[in-house]
Amino acid sequence: MIVCEDTDNGKRENFSTMKFKILPSDTLLPHFSIQEDELGKRMANFQEFQNTIQDFTFYTSSSVVYSSKIEGVEIELDSYLKHKLLGVKFLVDYTKKADDLFEAYSFARSRILNEKSILEAHKLITKNFLKASERGRWRVSPMFVMGGERILYVATNPEK
Repeated sequence: MIVCEDTDNGKRENFSTMKFKILPSDTLLPHFSIQEDELGKRMANFQEFQNTIQDFTFYTSSSVVYSSKIEGVEIELDSYLKHKLLGVKFLVDYTKKADDLFEAYSFARSRILNEKSILEAHKLITKNFLKASERGRWRVSPMFVMGGERILYVATNPEK
């Protein structure tokens, strides 16, 4: 550890004129042992965090809303949480795209990541905005997301 020596004159020194020295590591050992003991005590009192279905629903819903917003879906987190956690009914058009994404996230959580599961998740995500023949398939044309009159995001080019 490097520390600055105190100056005898009591004045603050410019960093470039300060005198530094390297402290031997054994100077710090008492400090670390105190911290280690305290950490041990705190860890002994730590109770394992238990996630509930509602916790996962909350986190997944939050992710769904913000991912949906990136894609231009107009939905608010407050409304979607009420829909998923409290069963509040909204117009189907308001929640269906977000619900599709929630279903795809739930599907993906329980599957091995491979090409087949990715394409199956794509079917779920796109069931309310792509025609059936385009769902669950690799894209073959360029794609972008518009915001007003400008392009906000350009997807990678499809492989041919």
